[in-house]
Amino acid sequence: LDFSCKKLGNFLASFAQPKLRGKHIAKLIPEVQEDGQSSWDLIKTITKEVLVQGSCLRVFQNIKKDKTLFEAEIKVGSFELSGVTYFQTIIRDVSERRRAEINLQKSVAKFKALFEFAPNAMLISRGGQFIQINPAFEEMFGYNEVDLTDLSLAKLTHPEDRQLHIELERDLKEKQSQKYSLEKRYVKKDGTFFYGFVNVSIIKGETKELDYFITQIIDVTRQKKAEEQVLSHLTELEKINQELDQFAHIVSHDLKAPLRGITAIANFIEEDINDENYEEVLGNLGLLKNRIARMDSLITGILAFSKVTKVIDNKEYLDLHQIVQGVIEMLTPSDNVQIKILKILPSIYTSKVSIQQIFQNLLSNAIKYNDKKICEIIIDYRLEEKAHLFIVGDNGPGIPSKFHDRIFDIFQTLQPKDRVDSTGVGLAIVRKRIESAGGKIWVESELGKGAKFIFTLPQLNNN
Repeated sequence: LDFSCKKLGNFLASFAQPKLRGKHIAKLIPEVQEDGQSSWDLIKTITKEVLVQGSCLRVFQNIKKDKTLFEAEIKVGSFELSGVTYFQTIIRDVSERRRAEINLQKSVAKFKALFEFAPNAMLISRGGQFIQINPAFEEMFGYNEVDLTDLSLAKLTHPEDRQLHIELERDLKEKQSQKYSLEKRYVKKDGTFFYGFVNVSIIKGETKELDYFITQIIDVTRQKKAEEQVLSHLTELEKINQELDQFAHIVSHDLKAPLRGITAIANFIEEDINDENYEEVLGNLGLLKNRIARMDSLITGILAFSKVTKVIDNKEYLDLHQIVQGVIEMLTPSDNVQIKILKILPSIYTSKVSIQQIFQNLLSNAIKYNDKKICEIIIDYRLEEKAHLFIVGDNGPGIPSKFHDRIFDIFQTLQPKDRVDSTGVGLAIVRKRIESAGGKIWVESELGKGAKFIFTLPQLNNN
């Protein structure tokens, strides 16, 4: 060793120059390097490289005076002076840099493992284009990296959610946010869609063009369907509670009314018997039978209404034109009743029991409450975008607008309460049947101008 720079002694942690001068450089190198190479072999290799190429740059372990090791970048050159070859060495401590490099390599390896083996879809993108996807992404979407060459994540987003995706990605690019998370729908290669919870983070580059996006997508379709099912059950529970409230009113009012009448008539009969007024007794017995019959009708109506959604009806493809004609024949209308089907009714996928009950109630009501010499009823149909729409119209007395909603509530009738054949159950059953099938019903009418009952049923298939 010779010294041309006083800093060398300080750099080697207080090695004194006099002690080092004349010593072999191998004394500053561990006997064996990490790769198994001996210090003497390392020096021989460096010497040959310098003599052949004129210089050499290596990174290897060195040893301090206190026997601790450190990583050093060694640059060796040579020059001749008076026929003697000298080696000039520059030593730089790169321990921190090496530790940083090793930590970076470990982080990269860890991220790569997480990326490749993550159970959720992950992708790296830049400028809207895919850079890399993991196997879970391929399985979730059905695309491989070759398929995605001309696609972007925006194009894989459901059309109804695409604009939101574009806006959020723009916010990331404009540095208004560092990440975002949301739930949205994606479209698979086969055209089906699923719900995904997406988390997008941005890795900033020197320019916007060098920004990277790391995206993770979790398929939450099953959870979403479970949530929808819970909401459906809550809605159904709310309907049931409303029906229970109606039933409470029925029990407290509608059913008690005939009972009060029966009690009063029984008292009259008792008085007439005591007075030997037998003609009045017979008249009151007739009223008593009428009240009992009405009460029987009310109870029958309650049972019929309660069974509408409890019984599961099988769905099948039905020729509705044939079904409706069968209902008309079953009602056996009199000669003064004219029923016209204006269009050929379609074949639809529905419950035979439900559709028969719907048309039977609507048609029987139109006949029963008609106040004209000639009862005219029309049945019409049109196909809408997502539903079948049916119309049952008549030339009857009409319905005041204030009753347009109430007539569909159970035991709500525009007829006198004493009428045994008017319990107010029919339209309540019709509405419950239609709503249970996913449709809706309403009435268009003015007093004295007839009525049109309009209802829809969704377009369904056996899938």
